[in-house]
Amino acid sequence: MKFLIALMCGLVCIVSADYSKEDYKAVATSRDFTGSVVVVTGSSSGIGEGIVKLFSILGANVVVTGRKAQDVQRVAKEVQELSPLKLKPLEVVGDLTKTSDINNLIDSTVKTFGKIDVLVNNAGIYPETNITQSDLLSVWDQVFAVDLRAVVELIHRSVPHLEKTNGTIIDISSVLSLAPVCITTRPGEGIVKLFSILGANVVVTGRKAQDVQRVSKEVQELSPLKLKPLEVVGDLTKTSDINNLIDSTVKTFGKIDVLVNNAGIYPETNITQPDLLSVWDQVFAVDLRAVVELIHRSVPHLEKTNGTIIDISSVLSLAPTKTMLAYAPAKAGLDMLTKILALELGPKGIRVNTVNPGTIQNRDILTPIEKLSAKYTPLGRVGQPLDIARAVAFLASTDAHFITGANVVVDGGFLSALMCGLVCIVSADYPIEDYKAVAKSRDFTGSVVVVTGSSSGIGEGIVKLFSILGANVVVTGRTAQDVQRVAKEVQELSPLKLKPLEVVGDLTKTSDVNNLIDSTVKTFSKIDVLVNNAGIYPQTNITQTDLLSVWDQIFAVDLRAVVELIHRSVPHLEKTNGTIIDISSVASLA
Repeated sequence: MKFLIALMCGLVCIVSADYSKEDYKAVATSRDFTGSVVVVTGSSSGIGEGIVKLFSILGANVVVTGRKAQDVQRVAKEVQELSPLKLKPLEVVGDLTKTSDINNLIDSTVKTFGKIDVLVNNAGIYPETNITQSDLLSVWDQVFAVDLRAVVELIHRSVPHLEKTNGTIIDISSVLSLAPVCITTRPGEGIVKLFSILGANVVVTGRKAQDVQRVSKEVQELSPLKLKPLEVVGDLTKTSDINNLIDSTVKTFGKIDVLVNNAGIYPETNITQPDLLSVWDQVFAVDLRAVVELIHRSVPHLEKTNGTIIDISSVLSLAPTKTMLAYAPAKAGLDMLTKILALELGPKGIRVNTVNPGTIQNRDILTPIEKLSAKYTPLGRVGQPLDIARAVAFLASTDAHFITGANVVVDGGFLSALMCGLVCIVSADYPIEDYKAVAKSRDFTGSVVVVTGSSSGIGEGIVKLFSILGANVVVTGRTAQDVQRVAKEVQELSPLKLKPLEVVGDLTKTSDVNNLIDSTVKTFSKIDVLVNNAGIYPQTNITQTDLLSVWDQIFAVDLRAVVELIHRSVPHLEKTNGTIIDISSVASLA
């Protein structure tokens, strides 16, 4: 977390120094907790019971704690039976909202075992609550006492002991602390109409002249001074049309005060469809790259007016849905673009914000999906273009002069409501044999692992570790010399001296992606794990002259190549119930 916070200070870098080979080898036994002391609160049932059993199987001395002696005794008995050395767990009955019981838990643990290595804060209660119930505040106080305050007090008391062991604290939270999903359409016509009503000179733009003319006519009628809008027909994936849009605006009105990036397309996509990459390229060209180019061209004009940029994103950028493989990542990229540009353009006096619409009605009759959305929206309806336009007008107004880098969600509460009634905790669990199997879960003997960008850096570390853990690995990169060096070291680290497959290639080329997958399957007959690690990270800013060429290069390597690799790998991974691991960055989070 400290590292993530340090991002704001420009302190993030990737260095080549690495751990020793012995540290890599030690990972093979990193799930052996023999000699460790583990305290799991709320371990007399449910999730906590599962955690304490697994730690016992992995060799730890464990503490079983809960509010009911009968439950604590039952779990303690089962835990001891599961322990390879039949270690007797410490049983502590108590109420963690009481300081005396917390002190007893910590003191008893240290008195019995001499130390604490791991503290798992799992205890929690989750009564349903709503703002109108008569006993709300008493329930509120109870939930916060157990689920938060007790955790703070436990950690406070444990730190001196954990400091001595270089220990670990693990807090069990819930997906209810995170956000969920939905659907979006375009409200651009509503935005331009509202700005016209509010007295602005507006530019109506689109790909079809007929639609542009219709909206333009309606917009002029709505204008208090009957101001004639500028009509610009064009395709924003073409640089010439972007230049024409900006130049025509400045020529006609002398300036730009507000840029609203609303144009977008949203075809359904999935990873197995045959035309995936052509659809992917089209979506990213319109929904993200065109926005970058428009802003790039507009900054000199917006700087003169202390202008505002408002990007229309989607609630689908905040949570996934399986039918929007291209659209959702493009909009997530747009959200991050907004945050980065808020930092870059703030000193120039330009504010940058995002509006994330939910379902918006574009036709007179609701579609089936719009009816479904209305049913589950707390405000009882889907949105209208005017709902989005109001948010945009607010962000463009002096009322929002101290707002930049923000995501304004306009969805009637639908995003928050999705989780309602969908989260539950069930008592059914995996059999004990599955718990025991975890002890060997880092044995990759017989598995085939492909790691892109594995000829240096992070990828090199990953491929070495998989080799140590027994896997057949594929070393891949753009430079043959580096691939050969790593492959040699990888083979030396393999317990069975397994020879890795070496593949030199450029993952922005379809032929090289195909060669990587085909060579792997030809050599090893299968793929169990695909690690997408290859990436480049040149510094960029919105005003640099070669921005778009660098942009295209980064997206080709860091995102598009990943999509194509997964697209080609799915048939093989499906056969092995395989795994895909994408290496991202904390820079995607802050």
